[in-house]
Amino acid sequence: MSLVTALSLMLFVGFLATGVVGVLGWRQRMREGAGVSANQPQIGLTINTATSRRAMKRYDLEGAPL
Repeated sequence: MSLVTALSLMLFVGFLATGVVGVLGWRQRMREGAGVSANQPQIGLTINTATSRRAMKRYDLEGAPL
């Protein structure tokens, strides 16, 4: 077996192992339900209205020079 073939085989096996681990982790998260629901408000996601407006104003293009 040549060096290039051995390295190619190792690369393929590495990608395959990474894919298998990713799929198994994803299936586990889906089985557990990920803990996020649209019906329940998330703690820590409430933002002060004034703070939110200030943050959006930074990225607002209204009145920007052309």
